[in-house]
Amino acid sequence: FLPSAAELYGDDMQASTRVQVPELGTHYCGASRPGHFDGVTTVVTKLFNIVQPDAAYFGLKDYQQFSIIRKMVDDLALPVSVHGIETAREASGLSLLVTVTCQPNRRQSHRCSTKPLRASATHSQRAIKISNA
Repeated sequence: FLPSAAELYGDDMQASTRVQVPELGTHYCGASRPGHFDGVTTVVTKLFNIVQPDAAYFGLKDYQQFSIIRKMVDDLALPVSVHGIETAREASGLSLLVTVTCQPNRRQSHRCSTKPLRASATHSQRAIKISNA
């Protein structure tokens, strides 16, 4: 299954219906990337509607994105079980995905960026637990 960009995004995404998870999507990465998570949730919702999976698996490397998708599925009562998968990492803590895609001279800067991501994930986990209580 390989949908075209036109099938997923349409001719004018700004004029199309969008799926938005406001509270979780406007903090952390969302604060510096307005609309990014609206695009993610819209495309994931479209894919769920087209494919109609029983379960979907998302990496926990981007915990904010995982949390947003999980909340969207819960809020919209979509019949999909959402699961998080731990990120495979080197001994240094660097994601193996970054290892594959990163130029050797930029690896150190990526390694340093894992600290704020871990702090964000911890805070997001607490927020999700509180909101689901």
